[in-house]
Amino acid sequence: MDLAGHRVRVKHGPHSAKPEHDDVAAASAALGLSLRETAARALRLDRERRPAQEGPG
Repeated sequence: MDLAGHRVRVKHGPHSAKPEHDDVAAASAALGLSLRETAARALRLDRERRPAQEGPG
């Protein structure tokens, strides 16, 4: 995924998603943002771009 021109990969597990730390650190340094804010933005973009998964039922 592209976050303001920086690639941030996001791993998807059965219960959650997590941005790759090295990608977050590089983007964070380049953008002047905290690690936490950069990770939050990456997850928000990832959620917006992935289709909603249906729950059981």
